[in-house]
Amino acid sequence: MAMTLAGCDEAVHETSQLRQVRTWVASQQPLPASSWTGIIEPAAEVSLQFRLDGRLATRPVDVGNCAAS
Repeated sequence: MAMTLAGCDEAVHETSQLRQVRTWVASQQPLPASSWTGIIEPAAEVSLQFRLDGRLATRPVDVGNCAAS
């Protein structure tokens, strides 16, 4: 209880002086339309292939099962 009352001894000093600030209103203007020509290419390409051609004979896990390496 003594700790909470000790903080109330100091008086709060309020300043009534107002500082002047400089303000302005920003207006929003549309940008002119522009078009560009070119080709979009990825930064890196990865070749995803099976090691051997053929069909997958067995699938020992089902969708959602956890597999350990």
